[in-house]
Amino acid sequence: MDISKLSHGAKLVLAGTVAFLLVSFFNWQEVEFGDIASAGVSMWHGWGFLAGLLAIALLVWEGLRLANIEVALPVGPAMTSAFIAILLLISTVLKFLVDNEFRTFWAWLGLA
Repeated sequence: MDISKLSHGAKLVLAGTVAFLLVSFFNWQEVEFGDIASAGVSMWHGWGFLAGLLAIALLVWEGLRLANIEVALPVGPAMTSAFIAILLLISTVLKFLVDNEFRTFWAWLGLA
């Protein structure tokens, strides 16, 4: 597996998806109860679960491309990546809008 064989766009997709998955495990919503305690949820609740699965699917798809494994699809590999990425964007925006209370920095970073 030689990552230099991938296009710059594919490398950017890989790096962005890995960063998104890392950010997804931090609390996207959090509430503090004075100095006593705090509680929060990561991206993996509600619509965020779908976003996480799509991010994993995108990583697997790009990994298959990196390993030169051909998958017969009616569209090209770049279009498949774009389609998964668009679904990932939609589900992330839905997560961001539906769970709009007590957002943290991580929610804004994940949306970016």
